[in-house]
Amino acid sequence: MKKVISIICITLLVALYSCDERDDLRSDIDDLTERVANLEASIEQMNSDISNYQQMVEGKILVVGYSKDEQDNYTIELSNGETVTIYSGKVDMNDMPLFSVNASGHWAYTINGMTTELLVNDKPVSAIPETGTAGVTPKLKVDANGFWLISVDNGSTWNKLGNNQIADGTQAVANASSLFSNVTIDEATGQITFTIRADNSQVKVPIYGKDFYLTIEYEGTATFGLGQKQEFVVEQANVETATIENQTWGVKLTENKLIVTAPKTNVQGKVYEEQIYIKIFSKEGYCRVVKLPVKLLTTEIDASSALAWQRFKQGENNVLLDYSYAGYNHGESAPQGAFSLGYQVINVKERMTSKNMTAREALINILQENNMTKVNGTNKMNANAKIVIYFPAGDYVLHNDDDNTRDESKQKDAVDSKNNNVSNGIEIYGGNFVIKGDGPDKTRLIMETPHLPTSISNLSSSPVLLAIKHTNGPNNAGNSPQLASVTENAQRGDFTVKVSGTTGISSGQWVQLRLRSGDRELVKKRSARLPSMRTGR
Repeated sequence: MKKVISIICITLLVALYSCDERDDLRSDIDDLTERVANLEASIEQMNSDISNYQQMVEGKILVVGYSKDEQDNYTIELSNGETVTIYSGKVDMNDMPLFSVNASGHWAYTINGMTTELLVNDKPVSAIPETGTAGVTPKLKVDANGFWLISVDNGSTWNKLGNNQIADGTQAVANASSLFSNVTIDEATGQITFTIRADNSQVKVPIYGKDFYLTIEYEGTATFGLGQKQEFVVEQANVETATIENQTWGVKLTENKLIVTAPKTNVQGKVYEEQIYIKIFSKEGYCRVVKLPVKLLTTEIDASSALAWQRFKQGENNVLLDYSYAGYNHGESAPQGAFSLGYQVINVKERMTSKNMTAREALINILQENNMTKVNGTNKMNANAKIVIYFPAGDYVLHNDDDNTRDESKQKDAVDSKNNNVSNGIEIYGGNFVIKGDGPDKTRLIMETPHLPTSISNLSSSPVLLAIKHTNGPNNAGNSPQLASVTENAQRGDFTVKVSGTTGISSGQWVQLRLRSGDRELVKKRSARLPSMRTGR
């Protein structure tokens, strides 16, 4: 019986040991797969650098532009339309093959500090054209087992690079990979000197000149609504021809203008960003690539609408506040199911049909019967209305020239198409109510024509379309007495303010915060004009 137990124990130990081995092997395989995947971007960059380096050595390309970022990294534009990035700081690339051209004009590679001449079929590989043959451009990749592979026929066949050269992949990803370790720009001689990382050798490349360029004036990412056309000011010099590498956007380049038209349909069904690439060529055939970053929305933008509204729709440089959820949870989230609040639901479209009313008339009728607006010239206020004013999908015109009136005692300089001179907004005095539609792309409340100002010298005196208030006449001191003064600054997003006292203020009470100041600079700052969309070179 003891022998049987011993055999069972031994069998269990062997099984457990085998499982451990398989787990370790699987872990090694997973680790290798991840390292190889991480290395792909570095290998792609290295292959691009090798090709550009060879063209530099052969004297086939020039530098057509260069720039330096805040981290002192240089981006060099080459006349073949490609770019080379030289990163500042120390970069550890010992685990990657670093290529160079030796004194014989043959390719060599350095890995882990050891330099070896590249041999294929026991023959050196020429980087510089020889009599009757062209120079060879090697390509790198890593196989599934982590071995470095080399191709000298543009990827048709691959051979191992040396013996058992396993790619680690961790160092190359942790740092910015480049064949070049340094660059020196000498504007006096018109040359840029590239230092090769593998052996510190150098290659000098002439600068084509600063008078070959195309600049586009834009800020950030250019945002477009569906089918929207925008024009951008451009400056160009010595551009012989230009090609647009984009199939979905309409792009036209003139002498001083770039005209871009967005697709009429967003095929992705969501807001997305991409680049429009413009290749410019000099008369000598040198090339530069100019990029315009664009964003496509899922809705249209009315080009004739106010600039502030366009920016609100685009979500950039916005100065308008979004009142979509105002009054609920500090405006931070949508009300949870307006129809499930237990409020009475009043359908505006049904009211329009049943009483043969316009949308404006129907809305005012609903407000009046719930004591939420003027009734027979007297303001009403209903702090606990408990209604949902529902606008089903469709267009609802809440103002046009038919709503204006004529008053001979008022200003006569601003008139509408019917020679009327007075507009009136819709004022709502109430609380605990919801104005609900079927979504931003389905329900639209429309102001068809502008409201007329009360003074031609003050265009901002025009009444608003909808004014939701909690007091009768806030400009009347009797209706809006000052309760306290704010004593400390509050930050954007704060939900509390410190005041001089709380007398007359009770929990749950609505209050108004007002800015009253004789500080001209403060007023100027708050009412400043919107900044220009354009920027200089």
